Amino acid sequence: KDDFDSMKSLLEELQQELYALGASVYQQAGAAEAAATGADPAGSDPAGSSAAGDDVIDAEFTETK
Repeated sequence: KDDFDSMKSLLEELQQELYALGASVYQQAGAAEAAATGADPAGSDPAGSSAAGDDVIDAEFTETK
């Protein structure tokens, strides 16, 4: 059957469902990663990633000869 309008409509419907599925997969992956690192799932951790145990020291220095 060569009903291109019907195929186009069904393809658009399928794409919308795939987008919704993909979005939920990314949300679940983000929540699982946040739970593993102890971060806020929304990504609003005000302390940044330094609270995760990184030994980073911010400093300024000058080199003299």
